[in-house]
Parts: sequence; structure tokens; C-alpha cells
Amino acid sequence: MNLWKRLSKAEKKSEALKKINEADLLTIDDFGLGALIAQEQSLAYEIIKSHADNLSTIIVSQRPCADWYGWLGGKYIT
Repeated sequence: MNLWKRLSKAEKKSEALKKINEADLLTIDDFGLGALIAQEQSLAYEIIKSHADNLSTIIVSQRPCADWYGWLGGKYIT
């Protein structure tokens, strides 16, 4: 089961973010392979924002950065 489904099913978002932020380094591999619905776009933003503010984050993607705007739902989130 993918991360998005596990986070939305198993726990409240704040509890999930707390667990993610316990890691000193967050690595997101194959970022951007599939389409995201609005709820998943928002969750991706929250995960990256909350971790990247204070901790190390590596995002690996084969999707060109120029494509991220449309994939993540616009300039605000991207």
C-alpha cells in the first residue's frame, strides 16, 4: 500500500507528520511517477514542507522540475 493511502487510513495527519519528522533524513524516491488527486497533492506538500523546514530531505524524481507545477496542482504548492 502506498504512503498516501496509509497516512489517510491509519492515522491522523498530525500524528503521521510527527512520525515522519522523527527521521533525521527523509528520502522520497520515484517522486512524481503517478497522478495525484487534490488530497494527495496537499499531503505531499505538507510532508515536504514540515520536514524540509528543519531537517534534511532528498527528493528523487525522473519528472522534470518544470512539470511539477501542473502535477502538484499549481504554483502555490510547487
